[in-house]
Amino acid sequence: MTCVDLAARFGARYRLGWEADGATRADWPRDEWPWLRRVNCRYGVVYPVGGEILAAWTNRRRIGAQLRALPCVRAARGDVETVVLFHVDDAAPVFAVLRACKRRRLSATARAQLQRAGAGTRFEGVHCGAGDDFPAARSSRKAQSAPDKGPAAATTQRPRKRSPGAPQPGTWGPPQGTDPGGLVQGAPFSTIDAQTPAGDWPAPLPSSSAVLPAG
Repeated sequence: MTCVDLAARFGARYRLGWEADGATRADWPRDEWPWLRRVNCRYGVVYPVGGEILAAWTNRRRIGAQLRALPCVRAARGDVETVVLFHVDDAAPVFAVLRACKRRRLSATARAQLQRAGAGTRFEGVHCGAGDDFPAARSSRKAQSAPDKGPAAATTQRPRKRSPGAPQPGTWGPPQGTDPGGLVQGAPFSTIDAQTPAGDWPAPLPSSSAVLPAG
């Protein structure tokens, strides 16, 4: 069973929507999407029900009474929420009662008037592509290149400042003036180990397996 394709029939003039705002569109195959289209109206909505028959829904009592009074209505039901059925060829009076939302498009005359009105304050543009009504603006500022400081500026680096007493690069010793044991200041650990007598190292702690004396 087929239905009226609202996009092909009324899409050029009226604003169309989807059932549940398109949340169920992914669950339907593409060839059945015409069943999900809706004509958005101020006082309701129009949707297909099969064949060449459309349905109009509204939740306003006064608008519902006006829909029931139309001679093109074939069936009607509901009290507060009214649903009427009509043929697609009789959609004009139904759209007039429901105030169907029309698409906003500029006519050729209105577009030409707007272009002439803004011609005096229009920027000098660069052509971006075929059919562009408002090309991109061209900047009047000239590109400034970075000043050339010569090859010496690229290779010369300022030396980094070091705090007083800091070890020299490549050494692991403590800072000068902070070692109370008289070790070689700023020397690597291998040098410290070689120059420190064996008797100066602390004795190892007893293992956990040692028997403690009875208290």
